[in-house]
Amino acid sequence: MGVSAQYIIMPLIAFALASLFSLEAGLTVGLILVGTVPGGTASDVITFLAKGDLALSVSLTAVLTVISPIVTPIITLIRIGNQTAFNPVGMFISIVEIVILPIGLGLFLNYKFPNSVKN
Repeated sequence: MGVSAQYIIMPLIAFALASLFSLEAGLTVGLILVGTVPGGTASDVITFLAKGDLALSVSLTAVLTVISPIVTPIITLIRIGNQTAFNPVGMFISIVEIVILPIGLGLFLNYKFPNSVKN
């Protein structure tokens, strides 16, 4: 349900709002990107402060982060279409470089050198 909300409902709401307010192409693209990109750890902090289901929030954040390099460019391409120049492969590479590789490196270092990476 959380994955559906993130990758189906939120982009549709963003697109509906952009259409409702007749936003220009650049603003539409930005709004759709904001609606498509996972919230990251901010949602976990809010869930913690609200005394919500933190394990579910962290699990969703992990799943959404892992699938985001593939799903985010696809949804963005579908929603944006030909409104503006867009390179889904470039977006995939950027997400992998900025998000997936650092997380993977951190997990690897924590696994291989647990004593060196402790606080």
